Amino acid sequence: AGRMSVAPVALPRAIGEARVVFKRRDEATVLQDLYQQGCCKVRFPRIDPGEPLQAVLLNTAGGLTDGDHVRQTVTWREGTHAVVTTQAAERIYRSRGEMAVVHNALEVRAGARAIWLPQETILFEGSRLERHWRADLAPDAMLFAAETWTLGRAAMGETVASGALTDAWEIFRDGRLLWADRLAFDSNRAGDLRAWAARPAVLAGNTTLLTLVVVAPEPQEACDAANTVLGSVDTLAGATRIGDLVLVRALARNAALLRTTLLLLFDRLQS
Repeated sequence: AGRMSVAPVALPRAIGEARVVFKRRDEATVLQDLYQQGCCKVRFPRIDPGEPLQAVLLNTAGGLTDGDHVRQTVTWREGTHAVVTTQAAERIYRSRGEMAVVHNALEVRAGARAIWLPQETILFEGSRLERHWRADLAPDAMLFAAETWTLGRAAMGETVASGALTDAWEIFRDGRLLWADRLAFDSNRAGDLRAWAARPAVLAGNTTLLTLVVVAPEPQEACDAANTVLGSVDTLAGATRIGDLVLVRALARNAALLRTTLLLLFDRLQS
């Protein structure tokens, strides 16, 4: 008997876009414009008096995998102050070969204070993620932006031996490149990611990486303050001044440690 050929099933993909614009009304920051489509949603929780406006990004798909595509754009207009975060950690699930793609674009105009504080991104076994992150700042704009990714969930005893990540950052100020960074790994080239992560020049046996960038009026003071905080926590970390920007890198055994570190940095640098 001849064999019956079965056509591959096309699975539904998560496609989403969110656009948020903040404006100033008298002394307060308020929402000017909101667009949400597909799996991307935005919520605005109640805030206590004196706190900045908060926008919470949601992915109703519950995670991302191959072929999924998310684009998120946030604009802080002149003189605004607002926090953008996420409802939960983003989960990147096993891929059949393609990348999940995320584009984040921030515009921070004159006199605005932008805070980008999403929860961590969890890379599961076999996941593949391509993430692009860009911020365009006015000359006197301020930025506090952090991203954390972790290989599996340490509390569940998970390890990640295969997968890929491309994480590209660009920050422009007044149209000129202020800082760019690109991190990439792929088990198709590097082999077992557990051995790759164990190298001293890579993750030194850790599974979680925090990248924090701060653009503030007194960058050396911010850098010194960040290093003071980092000296008091159980992480492999350091802060470096690069012109008008402060870069913080921190490694830890699990995401909870870096979450605590990030909160301490936020309290110190935003006070």
